[in-house]
Formats: sequence, C-alpha cells, structure tokens
Amino acid sequence: MIPLNLFDYSDYKEVDIQVTKYVNKNLEAIIIVLLDMLNNDCGFDLEGFLPRDFLERKPEECRRLVDELYELVESDVLREYIKPNYEYLLYMIISWWDDITDKEEDLLPINLEDGLLSKIEQEKTYISEDGENYILREIKSFESYYDICFLDNDFLPEPLSSMITLFLRNSSFFSSVKLSDYIDLMPCDLREIYLDKCEELLNNISVEDLYSEDEKIILEIIFILQEMEARVAEIKPRNEVEISNDIYANLNRPLKMGFEIECTREMTMGRANKKLGETDLYLYKNTKEKKQHFAIIENKYINNFKSQYQQLLGYLNQNFKFGVTISINKTLKLEKAIKKIEKVLKNIQETDVDFKITRIEKPYKEFPYVIRSYHIIPEDITREMPIYHLILNLYDLEREKIAKEARNKK
Repeated sequence: MIPLNLFDYSDYKEVDIQVTKYVNKNLEAIIIVLLDMLNNDCGFDLEGFLPRDFLERKPEECRRLVDELYELVESDVLREYIKPNYEYLLYMIISWWDDITDKEEDLLPINLEDGLLSKIEQEKTYISEDGENYILREIKSFESYYDICFLDNDFLPEPLSSMITLFLRNSSFFSSVKLSDYIDLMPCDLREIYLDKCEELLNNISVEDLYSEDEKIILEIIFILQEMEARVAEIKPRNEVEISNDIYANLNRPLKMGFEIECTREMTMGRANKKLGETDLYLYKNTKEKKQHFAIIENKYINNFKSQYQQLLGYLNQNFKFGVTISINKTLKLEKAIKKIEKVLKNIQETDVDFKITRIEKPYKEFPYVIRSYHIIPEDITREMPIYHLILNLYDLEREKIAKEARNKK
C-alpha cells in the first residue's frame, strides 16, 4: 500500500489503515485496466505515462514499472517511502483515468462499504472545526487523489527542474534529498549537467554520506568475510562453529569502536524444537537509558540456507532493526551459490504468508553478491524488516588445482 497524505501512521489507528486500503483498492482497479490494455497487444503503449527520454532509453524497465506499481498498491504492507518513478507513473495513471472516464460516478471503481463508512463517520479525529468529516470528503472525491496519494509533487517536471537547478547552485541544500532517485525523470540537459556535478563531488563523498547505519555494519561484515576468503586454505578446513567464532572475533572490535554496538555469541532467545534457540551472533547497544536490540546473524552451510533463514525469522521480532544470514560455501561456484539463495528466497516469497517477503534486491553496486530481502513482521504487518544475505565463499577448486600444477612443475 502507498501511504496517504492524510494520516500520521506513527500514531497507529486501525481505521486509518482501512481507509488507506480503500484508496489503494481504487488505485489497484484503475491500474488493472491499464495492464489489460497493455497486455492485449492492441497497439496501446506507455507514451505519455513516463518521460519520452526514459521510455526510449529503458523501454523494458518502464513496462516493468507498471507491474511493480500494481504489486505495490495491491500489497497489504504499508510503504514508508515510494520512489519517484512510481510516483510519476501513478500520477500520470490518475490523470489518464480522469481523461478517459466519462461519468464522474465511475471515477472511483470501488464502492465504500457501509461498515467502513460508519467507522469513518464515527471517528472523532476526522471531524474538522467546522463539523465536516474531512477524511470522508477527501476519499470520496477523485480530484483529491492528486493530493492525498503524494506527499509532494517533486517528481513532476517543473518542481524537479527547480530542484536540480538549486542543487547545481549549492549541493549542500540537498543533503536530505536523494536526487539520484529522480535521475530517469530529469530533463535530458539537466540530467547531463547533474551527472557531471555528481562526478565532481564524488571524491568528497565518504561512506558516512552514502549508507545508512545498518548498511555500514554490513560493509564491516563484508570486509571481514573478504579477509577470511583471502585465507581460504587456512579457513576452509574449519567447521561451522569454528568459522562462527572467527567471524565473532574479527567483528567484535570494529562494531564496538565504530558503532558502540556489542556483539555476543550464542545468545539464548527465540524458539527451537524443544527448547529456547541460540543465535550465532547477537548485536545490541547498551546505554544508561536503555538496551537496544540491533540484529541477529546466523551462519550456516549454504545447503541449509532455507532452515537458516527460517531460524533467523524465529529470533527476529519487532524490536530488532535487521537480520543477517552468512552462507558458508565450500561446494558451489559463486554464481551458482548466489542463484541458489535467490531461488530459495523467491520460492519463500510465493509461499510464506506470515513472514511475506515484499522485496528482493541487491543494495551494493560494488558488492553484487550481497542480497537484501524485506519481509513483513507478524507483530505489525504495516512494517517491513530487511535481512541481508551474505556468502563466505571458500570454494576455490580451480585455484587449488592450478596451485598444485605449479608446485608439480617445480
């Protein structure tokens, strides 16, 4: 679901979620009509729905955006942030529907059910000072969809051009705005100047500016795994527990010094078949004010990835920020190992309802073997939790073979 520019979702109210679902159901029905027209192969295309330059450069990606937008509004998980490409497409779909619909009463395809109508009418916080139920007024007017479905209109041509121009004059104004998310929507001339400016600034950008705290922690783990992979002949003979001890020993100090995060081995929590389970690594912060749960890390051989992932889900609750799986790979080429993890995640995405996977992506361009999945948490289905999937690659059959050949020649 996309959030509405009507509610403060941090102050959770069930009726707010139901209203949000109703608006998203209308959007879903409208997008289905567009999808039917695109899939009927009747010459209908996306001209006018996305910028001309974007359509010419990335036609397949543009077509996928429609499917992804449908999946987004159809989902029961409330998104905290909608990327500008989806916002632009949605805005143009709303405008298109407005243009092709003859009767005003047909603009909203889904009827407001009596039960929800009654809840909205009885909700005191929906009543304005002059006694009008402003929420009911907004969701019954299709014209309001241009406003309530978007927090701002920065993705549209004029505001976006103004933003880029300001950025070019003084980039520090945009420390809180991720302009790179808008790159496909930028006018051609401004995009070229923007990219030149970014290249100019790149040498002054640090890791602190590029990544969130959890992404920086993952980078520390990646660096440690790379160091272990460089010592593959030494590390490969070790068993799962010994490798977990190695990761803990190498990770403990960087987390403490860089993030003030404590790391401990085999913390008792969650569930096992007959007793409480033990996590491989448990990350937390201890301050005078509170103890903050941070993350759980599970290390297993790659053939046990599915059970490893499910075990991790058993530990993670709403108090944690993220989870990590580290798959120890001694038997597969790296490419096959990645495909194995992706296949398992996609199968789980199709079958698991309680911990529904909403997204699977690769967050680091420079580390293409890192996968991040997001799943809903049963305690609060409006929230998503990320899990990072890393590989400790100890498969080096070809290098071991060539090394033996070199020794034999000597």
